[in-house]
Amino acid sequence: MAKHRTYVSTKLKDQLRQEAGEKCANPGCPATRTHLHHVREWAVYETHDGEHMIAICPNCHDDVHHGRLPIDDETIYRWKQIKREETKRDHVYVEPGDSSKLLLGTIAVTGQQGVTVFELGDSNKLSFRLADEDIMLLNLAVSTTAGDEVLRVVEGYVKHQAEDPVAYERRQGHVRVTAPVSDEFMPGWAVSQLRVHEPDFAADGRLPLLDIEVLERGLVRVQGIWNAPQRWNPPQRVVAITTHSVSFLDPGRQRPIALVGGNGVPVIDYRGPITAAMFDLGDGSGGVHIPQATPPKLGRNEPCWCGSGEKFKRCHGA
Repeated sequence: MAKHRTYVSTKLKDQLRQEAGEKCANPGCPATRTHLHHVREWAVYETHDGEHMIAICPNCHDDVHHGRLPIDDETIYRWKQIKREETKRDHVYVEPGDSSKLLLGTIAVTGQQGVTVFELGDSNKLSFRLADEDIMLLNLAVSTTAGDEVLRVVEGYVKHQAEDPVAYERRQGHVRVTAPVSDEFMPGWAVSQLRVHEPDFAADGRLPLLDIEVLERGLVRVQGIWNAPQRWNPPQRVVAITTHSVSFLDPGRQRPIALVGGNGVPVIDYRGPITAAMFDLGDGSGGVHIPQATPPKLGRNEPCWCGSGEKFKRCHGA
């Protein structure tokens, strides 16, 4: 008659997951969902001994028992001896596709080598580059209004400093960072200015500091808030990318400069070097310039991409 298997205590579960850094204990695996593996099989020893248990992901757990490249007990005990703190690292993998694009609001951007969308000093930027023609590597940084870094993505690898009240949420292919509406994360004037264009922005009291989601092969949706460094002389710039638009804000305007797509999703095919920003924001003293970019192809009666509210034929299509 089969014996009833006792439950692993919550205290031991938490201890083993903390020991592994709140991820798979395999240092070559980024997975954060874990199973508890008994190195000494429970069916033989019938005990939950934390000295001989480890937190590993379902894939690694399966490889322990059935892998063609087996994971032996010596390897598992070596993983168990690694000293860790809770990880604040992650990875955004993008499956290669026929093309590589960032979806920003209702427009998409692409480039032959990749695109640096914009730079607000060294601390806040958004770009991607292509390796071996179709491997999409995302690079960006998000900071507070004081210039303290909240999150950085380097070649798809995420490093964040999210602590309460900043919330970091993730699943495979989707990372979201939010914070309360406050001047620490977005100037009050910028929130008010964006709400002229988008009245429901941050209506739940949380600012979408960053939202990255892989939608299709080679297609990544990015939304977020980027603040200019304080060393820039006024006007201080803010770039906000939402579901609807890419908005450039400064306190000298009543309304943001907003880029919005028309019917479908127009694509800006950037032909400049990846070392030069597509949206040239200068040093905070000039306008918004788009060098060497191919503007989206719009019908003459569609709304202009610049967000003026005019038809394309009466604005940039004139």
